[in-house]
Amino acid sequence: MKKNIVFQFIIILLILIFWNLIHLGYNFQKQNYFTEISEIPIILFSEEPGTLDSLKIQINQLNYIARIFIQNKTEIMEDLISKYDLDSVKTVLEDHSLPNVMNIFPDGKNFNRVHKDELMNIITAPDLSFEYDHGLWESIHTKIDLLDKSYRFLNILMIIFFLFLTVFLRIHFEFKHDHFWKIYRASGGKFYQRRKYFMINSLILIFVPVLLIYFSYLLLLNNAVLSIEIEPVYFGLEIVVLVFSSIISFMILGKRLL
Repeated sequence: MKKNIVFQFIIILLILIFWNLIHLGYNFQKQNYFTEISEIPIILFSEEPGTLDSLKIQINQLNYIARIFIQNKTEIMEDLISKYDLDSVKTVLEDHSLPNVMNIFPDGKNFNRVHKDELMNIITAPDLSFEYDHGLWESIHTKIDLLDKSYRFLNILMIIFFLFLTVFLRIHFEFKHDHFWKIYRASGGKFYQRRKYFMINSLILIFVPVLLIYFSYLLLLNNAVLSIEIEPVYFGLEIVVLVFSSIISFMILGKRLL
């Protein structure tokens, strides 16, 4: 019987590893999308530096803004001359009126549609003009929505598959041991011993593999081997699925466990 429990333990452990790799892959890809959004600046132009300074104070209070920096006309001109080697046309640039520029970088994780609309309303003013790649933002969020739907679907499939397989294995091995337990009872064995073993094995199969995965994950995270986090609720979900598996197995086996 011990071999059967070890076999089930290994199967559960392998499934949990695969399931948590799905969690890691999802979080990794979603973080990449958030990083892309964070790197798309909203660029404001204004002839008056004071306008941008006061606006910066207001926007800095928003929790979905990562960073802001302002460049005045002189800094922009010096950057252009240095970057493109325009010393020969410096006087021409000085004669032209360059705008002051503010670059706003959102926090990709929190910059949703509501926040985006709110920010656009704040920066829309007669004395301001701005540039933002709305099309790229929409494209990335479409990918995020597709990723979220795929992730939910995969989790549902994993739950169904996990439940089916673990229930099937528990029942299969219990049926295989019917003969052993009949001989055990006939020889004067304790009446509820089979149920006791079922409960003990259930506790082992529910908690030991999940805790082993969880503490291995924490070890990798704390030693900087992993940089992507998994929300603890998903480890709780895995325990809940295994609990339901044991309950379903117990109900199907019924009188066999008496």
